[in-house]
Amino acid sequence: MILHSFAKINLALLVKNRRPDGFHNIETIFTSVDLRDTISFSKCSGIIVETDNPEIPSGPGNLAYKAAALVQKACGVKEGVRIFIRKKIPVGAGLAGGSGNAAAVVKGLLMFWRKRPAKSRIDRILRQVGSDVPYCYYGGTMLGRGRGEKLASLPAFSGYTVVLVCPGVQVSTAWAYKNLKRNLTYKEDKVKLYHNYREFLAGRRPLQGLLRNDFEKPVFRKFTRIRRIRLDFERLKAEGSLMSGSGSTVMGFFKDRALAAAAAGRFRKAGLLVHVAGLLVN
Repeated sequence: MILHSFAKINLALLVKNRRPDGFHNIETIFTSVDLRDTISFSKCSGIIVETDNPEIPSGPGNLAYKAAALVQKACGVKEGVRIFIRKKIPVGAGLAGGSGNAAAVVKGLLMFWRKRPAKSRIDRILRQVGSDVPYCYYGGTMLGRGRGEKLASLPAFSGYTVVLVCPGVQVSTAWAYKNLKRNLTYKEDKVKLYHNYREFLAGRRPLQGLLRNDFEKPVFRKFTRIRRIRLDFERLKAEGSLMSGSGSTVMGFFKDRALAAAAAGRFRKAGLLVHVAGLLVN
């Protein structure tokens, strides 16, 4: 059996207050693009997770293994599974490649083992695996709150070609949170993403007026290469540009496919890893 897991992008990402569990509340707008990994499932006596990328751990160190073990336990399954992940989504790039793989494993194993637990049980498994995993399981365009696991559907984000540029550096999420130069004790942010998104859809706010990422400041201070890519997108006539997640991928949004292709070509000539992606509309 084969499934795909898709890259996640953040159209906006606000970091709010620190939680009692040590994490932070966020508010974000998620959507997905068609850049994808391929995951295969086959029978095995235990749980085996392998990938074709030597940068990614196999076995229990992989988030997909944790997902498989939780599904196995929650559903009372005695069988094992061999999971093989063929990677296309860059590692440590703010595109939730690992979370997407884990979400696809949950979905795949419920089919592979022919289990149909209640949605509430599935949601518990997803939350246990990781903060982005619930979104990656359901997909679409969503408003995320809490750690990102509290989801509300939004009208689809569509009409753009997305150029994803990976600068070849990995940004630790823990480092990004630690280096946010702001007060993380307040409970509310004056920016209301739901309102901003509705304004954008109604044509009363430009795309760049919607895009915001609180992690850009600390990441740009340390990684000037990432900042330069963001500025290059402006010069290449993108409708909007933003770093995704805690980095390091920078996205440029184009309505004109020819402009998107030209921008992608410029970045490739500079030796950067580039993906031209379409938006997934559920």
